[in-house]
Amino acid sequence: MTRRQGRRPRAIKAFTALFLLQAAVSFWHQMAHLAETEATLASFIPRLAIDRDLAIVVTCARLTIAVIPVALIWFLGSRVARVLVMLFVAVRLFTIPYAPSVEWVASLTMAVAAALVLLSPSAAGWFRKPAQPGEHG
Repeated sequence: MTRRQGRRPRAIKAFTALFLLQAAVSFWHQMAHLAETEATLASFIPRLAIDRDLAIVVTCARLTIAVIPVALIWFLGSRVARVLVMLFVAVRLFTIPYAPSVEWVASLTMAVAAALVLLSPSAAGWFRKPAQPGEHG
Protein backbone atom coordinates (compact mmCIF):
# COMPACT_ATOMS: atom_id res chain seq x y z
CA MET A 1 0.00 0.00 0.00
CA THR A 2 1.10 3.50 -0.74
CA ARG A 3 1.08 6.06 2.04
CA ARG A 4 -1.67 8.65 1.62
CA GLN A 5 -0.52 12.25 1.64
CA GLY A 6 -2.31 15.54 1.39
CA ARG A 7 -5.63 16.62 2.82
CA ARG A 8 -8.10 14.14 4.20
CA PRO A 9 -11.81 14.65 3.56
CA ARG A 10 -13.86 15.90 6.50
CA ALA A 11 -15.42 12.45 6.81
CA ILE A 12 -12.01 10.86 7.44
CA LYS A 13 -11.13 13.58 9.94
CA ALA A 14 -14.48 13.10 11.69
CA PHE A 15 -14.02 9.34 11.79
CA THR A 16 -10.55 9.73 13.27
CA ALA A 17 -11.72 12.14 15.96
CA LEU A 18 -14.79 10.10 16.88
CA PHE A 19 -13.06 6.73 16.94
CA LEU A 20 -10.09 7.96 18.97
CA LEU A 21 -12.39 9.78 21.38
CA GLN A 22 -14.57 6.71 21.90
CA ALA A 23 -11.45 4.61 22.52
CA ALA A 24 -10.18 7.16 25.04
CA VAL A 25 -13.53 7.26 26.85
CA SER A 26 -13.65 3.48 27.00
CA PHE A 27 -10.04 3.33 28.22
CA TRP A 28 -10.67 5.95 30.88
CA HIS A 29 -13.79 4.17 32.12
CA GLN A 30 -12.07 0.78 32.31
CA MET A 31 -9.05 2.20 34.12
CA ALA A 32 -11.24 4.18 36.54
CA HIS A 33 -13.26 1.05 37.34
CA LEU A 34 -10.61 -1.68 37.41
CA ALA A 35 -12.60 -3.95 39.74
CA GLU A 36 -15.49 -3.89 37.27
CA THR A 37 -13.06 -4.51 34.40
CA GLU A 38 -11.59 -7.49 36.29
CA ALA A 39 -15.06 -8.92 36.90
CA THR A 40 -16.05 -8.50 33.26
CA LEU A 41 -12.87 -10.19 32.06
CA ALA A 42 -13.36 -13.01 34.58
CA SER A 43 -16.88 -13.59 33.28
CA PHE A 44 -15.62 -13.83 29.67
CA ILE A 45 -12.58 -15.98 30.51
CA PRO A 46 -13.47 -17.92 33.66
CA ARG A 47 -10.47 -20.29 33.54
CA LEU A 48 -7.91 -17.49 33.56
CA ALA A 49 -6.87 -15.93 36.87
CA ILE A 50 -7.73 -12.28 36.33
CA ASP A 51 -6.01 -9.78 38.59
CA ARG A 52 -5.52 -6.02 38.55
CA ASP A 53 -2.33 -6.21 36.47
CA LEU A 54 -3.93 -8.35 33.78
CA ALA A 55 -6.95 -6.03 33.68
CA ILE A 56 -4.60 -3.08 33.05
CA VAL A 57 -2.73 -4.97 30.33
CA VAL A 58 -5.97 -5.96 28.57
CA THR A 59 -7.32 -2.41 28.84
CA CYS A 60 -4.15 -0.98 27.28
CA ALA A 61 -4.23 -3.64 24.57
CA ARG A 62 -7.82 -2.70 23.72
CA LEU A 63 -6.78 0.94 23.34
CA THR A 64 -3.95 -0.09 21.02
CA ILE A 65 -6.29 -2.30 19.00
CA ALA A 66 -8.62 0.68 18.52
CA VAL A 67 -5.76 2.92 17.33
CA ILE A 68 -4.47 0.47 14.72
CA PRO A 69 -7.39 0.74 12.24
CA VAL A 70 -7.40 4.53 12.68
CA ALA A 71 -3.73 4.65 11.67
CA LEU A 72 -4.32 2.28 8.76
CA ILE A 73 -7.17 4.42 7.48
CA TRP A 74 -5.48 7.77 8.07
CA PHE A 75 -2.06 6.89 6.68
CA LEU A 76 -2.87 4.24 4.07
CA GLY A 77 -6.56 4.60 3.25
CA SER A 78 -6.95 0.89 4.00
CA ARG A 79 -10.26 -0.58 2.85
CA VAL A 80 -9.61 -3.65 4.99
CA ALA A 81 -9.33 -1.45 8.10
CA ARG A 82 -12.62 0.18 7.11
CA VAL A 83 -14.30 -3.23 7.13
CA LEU A 84 -12.61 -4.13 10.44
CA VAL A 85 -14.04 -0.98 12.03
CA MET A 86 -17.51 -2.03 10.88
CA LEU A 87 -16.95 -5.49 12.38
CA PHE A 88 -15.64 -4.07 15.69
CA VAL A 89 -18.70 -1.86 16.02
CA ALA A 90 -21.08 -4.69 15.09
CA VAL A 91 -19.54 -6.93 17.76
CA ARG A 92 -19.96 -4.16 20.33
CA LEU A 93 -23.63 -3.82 19.36
CA PHE A 94 -24.15 -7.52 20.08
CA THR A 95 -22.28 -7.47 23.41
CA ILE A 96 -24.22 -4.84 25.31
CA PRO A 97 -23.72 -5.35 29.04
CA TYR A 98 -26.64 -5.97 31.40
CA ALA A 99 -26.35 -2.50 32.96
CA PRO A 100 -24.35 -0.28 30.60
CA SER A 101 -22.71 2.80 32.12
CA VAL A 102 -23.10 6.29 30.71
CA GLU A 103 -19.48 6.12 29.52
CA TRP A 104 -20.12 2.81 27.78
CA VAL A 105 -23.18 4.19 25.97
CA ALA A 106 -21.29 7.37 24.99
CA SER A 107 -18.36 5.33 23.67
CA LEU A 108 -20.67 3.03 21.70
CA THR A 109 -22.57 5.99 20.26
CA MET A 110 -19.33 7.59 19.08
CA ALA A 111 -18.13 4.27 17.61
CA VAL A 112 -21.38 3.83 15.66
CA ALA A 113 -21.19 7.44 14.43
CA ALA A 114 -17.57 6.92 13.37
CA ALA A 115 -18.48 3.76 11.46
CA LEU A 116 -21.39 5.52 9.75
CA VAL A 117 -19.10 8.38 8.73
CA LEU A 118 -16.93 5.83 6.91
CA LEU A 119 -19.97 4.99 4.77
CA SER A 120 -20.51 8.60 3.70
CA PRO A 121 -20.04 9.51 0.02
CA SER A 122 -16.90 11.59 0.65
CA ALA A 123 -15.24 8.80 2.66
CA ALA A 124 -16.27 6.19 0.09
CA GLY A 125 -14.79 8.34 -2.68
CA TRP A 126 -11.55 8.75 -0.77
CA PHE A 127 -11.24 4.99 -0.28
CA ARG A 128 -11.90 4.37 -4.01
CA LYS A 129 -9.30 6.90 -5.13
CA PRO A 130 -5.93 5.17 -5.34
CA ALA A 131 -3.06 6.82 -3.51
CA GLN A 132 -0.53 8.29 -5.89
CA PRO A 133 3.19 8.13 -5.20
CA GLY A 134 4.28 11.68 -4.51
CA GLU A 135 0.67 12.77 -3.94
CA HIS A 136 0.50 16.30 -2.49
CA GLY A 137 -2.39 18.40 -1.47
